[in-house]
Amino acid sequence: MVMLILKKIGRVRIALGTHEIVLEKVIYIPNLRFNIVSTERLKEDSYIRYSNFILHYLYDGAIGEILVKTNNLLGIPVITVD
Repeated sequence: MVMLILKKIGRVRIALGTHEIVLEKVIYIPNLRFNIVSTERLKEDSYIRYSNFILHYLYDGAIGEILVKTNNLLGIPVITVD
Protein backbone atom coordinates (compact mmCIF):
# COMPACT_ATOMS: atom_id res chain seq x y z
CA MET A 1 0.00 0.00 0.00
CA VAL A 2 1.31 3.45 -0.96
CA MET A 3 0.68 6.28 1.48
CA LEU A 4 0.08 9.73 -0.03
CA ILE A 5 1.19 12.55 2.24
CA LEU A 6 -0.06 16.10 1.82
CA LYS A 7 2.97 18.40 1.80
CA LYS A 8 1.34 21.81 1.32
CA ILE A 9 -1.55 23.78 -0.23
CA GLY A 10 -0.88 26.78 -2.42
CA ARG A 11 -1.24 28.59 -5.75
CA VAL A 12 -0.03 27.31 -9.14
CA ARG A 13 0.28 29.25 -12.40
CA ILE A 14 -0.01 27.29 -15.64
CA ALA A 15 0.80 28.80 -19.05
CA LEU A 16 -1.45 27.58 -21.87
CA GLY A 17 -0.11 29.27 -24.99
CA THR A 18 -0.81 32.99 -24.58
CA HIS A 19 -3.09 32.41 -21.58
CA GLU A 20 -2.22 31.86 -17.94
CA ILE A 21 -4.41 29.92 -15.53
CA VAL A 22 -4.00 30.45 -11.80
CA LEU A 23 -5.14 27.54 -9.65
CA GLU A 24 -5.87 28.32 -6.02
CA LYS A 25 -5.79 25.91 -3.07
CA VAL A 26 -3.77 23.31 -4.98
CA ILE A 27 -2.86 20.28 -2.90
CA TYR A 28 0.80 19.27 -3.31
CA ILE A 29 1.52 15.58 -2.80
CA PRO A 30 5.15 14.88 -3.79
CA ASN A 31 4.78 11.13 -4.38
CA LEU A 32 1.64 11.40 -6.52
CA ARG A 33 2.70 10.37 -10.03
CA PHE A 34 0.20 12.58 -11.91
CA ASN A 35 -1.23 16.07 -11.64
CA ILE A 36 -4.99 15.92 -11.30
CA VAL A 37 -7.24 18.91 -11.99
CA SER A 38 -10.98 18.92 -11.46
CA THR A 39 -12.73 20.47 -14.47
CA GLU A 40 -15.76 21.06 -12.23
CA ARG A 41 -13.58 23.08 -9.86
CA LEU A 42 -12.20 25.09 -12.80
CA LYS A 43 -15.76 25.91 -13.80
CA GLU A 44 -16.71 26.95 -10.26
CA ASP A 45 -13.66 29.14 -9.64
CA SER A 46 -13.16 30.90 -12.98
CA TYR A 47 -14.31 31.49 -16.51
CA ILE A 48 -12.57 28.34 -17.69
CA ARG A 49 -15.00 25.93 -19.29
CA TYR A 50 -14.62 22.32 -20.39
CA SER A 51 -16.30 20.68 -23.36
CA ASN A 52 -16.55 16.90 -23.62
CA PHE A 53 -18.09 16.75 -27.06
CA ILE A 54 -16.15 15.07 -29.88
CA LEU A 55 -13.10 17.32 -29.42
CA HIS A 56 -12.24 17.71 -25.75
CA TYR A 57 -10.83 21.10 -24.78
CA LEU A 58 -10.65 23.83 -22.16
CA TYR A 59 -11.88 27.21 -23.30
CA ASP A 60 -12.24 30.76 -22.01
CA GLY A 61 -15.89 31.07 -20.99
CA ALA A 62 -15.90 34.85 -21.40
CA ILE A 63 -14.81 34.97 -25.05
CA GLY A 64 -15.17 31.33 -26.13
CA GLU A 65 -11.52 30.99 -27.21
CA ILE A 66 -9.97 27.51 -27.01
CA LEU A 67 -7.13 27.43 -24.46
CA VAL A 68 -5.95 23.86 -24.95
CA LYS A 69 -7.22 20.63 -26.49
CA THR A 70 -7.05 17.50 -24.39
CA ASN A 71 -5.79 14.04 -25.27
CA ASN A 72 -8.48 11.46 -24.52
CA LEU A 73 -6.62 8.33 -25.70
CA LEU A 74 -6.39 6.92 -22.15
CA GLY A 75 -10.12 7.24 -21.58
CA ILE A 76 -9.72 10.36 -19.44
CA PRO A 77 -8.92 13.90 -20.64
CA VAL A 78 -5.18 14.61 -20.36
CA ILE A 79 -3.58 18.04 -20.80
CA THR A 80 0.15 18.22 -21.44
CA VAL A 81 1.85 21.44 -20.42
CA ASP A 82 5.49 22.05 -21.36
